[in-house]
Amino acid sequence: MTIIYRKSKEGDSKIIKELVGKRFGNRDAYNITDNLDGRYLLAFDEDKLIAMTGIIDGGYYNAPEIGWTCIDKEYEGNGIITLMLSQLLKDVKSDVYCSCWRLGYNNKVNLDYQMKTLGFEPAIYERIRFNSKYNNCSSICVNYKEGCFCCEDLYIRKYKEDNE
Repeated sequence: MTIIYRKSKEGDSKIIKELVGKRFGNRDAYNITDNLDGRYLLAFDEDKLIAMTGIIDGGYYNAPEIGWTCIDKEYEGNGIITLMLSQLLKDVKSDVYCSCWRLGYNNKVNLDYQMKTLGFEPAIYERIRFNSKYNNCSSICVNYKEGCFCCEDLYIRKYKEDNE
């Protein structure tokens, strides 16, 4: 397997929607394909998009934020996301936030390994919580089951000179 990395470009909308759709469900309402030119770091196995992540400035927080991050299930556990995030973080000279999701019955966020490895710490536990009993999530979530819930925990990587 030879993985090629490159920044996203405007023509990548379809493949990004497909990857995000496989892992999360329909996220069209979340503007994931707006302003694609350079927004994400993409990983390809030949011409198949297998992973994506990015860092955006000017989001909800007082510092840059890691944006949509996902990997094709068949490529999980190979260090691809950790490598991609470490590449993006190496030149950031400020704090960085990351919204990490987890299924409600799991005490570890989806990016647990990456958060620990890259020096992130929990900032707000259950910043957002969706419950299928109250939220209409069945049409947008691939993990939907009756009675399920999910949570977003906010993480922060405090900038220190030795992060470099």
